[in-house]
Amino acid sequence: RAPRPGAGAISLSFDSDGDDGVIIASNVGDSRLEFHRFEPTRQLADGALVVGLVDFEATVRKAGRKVVEVDEIHLFHFDDAGLVRRFAHRADTLQHANAFLGR
Repeated sequence: RAPRPGAGAISLSFDSDGDDGVIIASNVGDSRLEFHRFEPTRQLADGALVVGLVDFEATVRKAGRKVVEVDEIHLFHFDDAGLVRRFAHRADTLQHANAFLGR
C-alpha cells in the first residue's frame, strides 16, 4: 500500500519496554495541536495485543481550546514477526470535537 499524502511529515514518539518492543506511539507532528504533555502511564500485554494508557494535554492551535486526556487507550496488534499490524486508540471524542469547534 502506498503511503498516505503527508505521511512523511508525521513524527512519531515511541516508548518501549524492554523485550516487548514498541508500546506507545503518538503522532506528535500534528500541527493542529500544541502538545504540553504526553506521558505513557501503563502498558499491558496479552500475547500479540499490547495496550498502552497515556495521559496528555494539548491545545488546539486554531481555537485555543485545551484537551486533557487521562488514560487514553492505545491498542497495538502485533504479527508473528513482531510488527504492528493494527493500531487504534480510544479517546474522549466529544471533548476533542468541542475543542476543535472552539466550544
